[in-house]
Amino acid sequence: MKSFPFTDYDFWAYLSTGFVFLLALDTVLQTGLLTRTHWTLVQGVVAVACAYAVGHLFAEASSALLLIRQFVE
Repeated sequence: MKSFPFTDYDFWAYLSTGFVFLLALDTVLQTGLLTRTHWTLVQGVVAVACAYAVGHLFAEASSALLLIRQFVE
């Protein structure tokens, strides 16, 4: 039995969406935070946690938009 509360799809979908957004934001702002060559363990964990949180925010926003669209039609 899995102790992780999400499916594999949930986990990887949140991470991929979050990393794409953070990489796009990093590119636009030209900070170079995500394109560095050397990462510490703490920096990697923080980057993954931020990407996961941002992915959740996008999922919630898209869910709300789909719910609104359902009532409009």
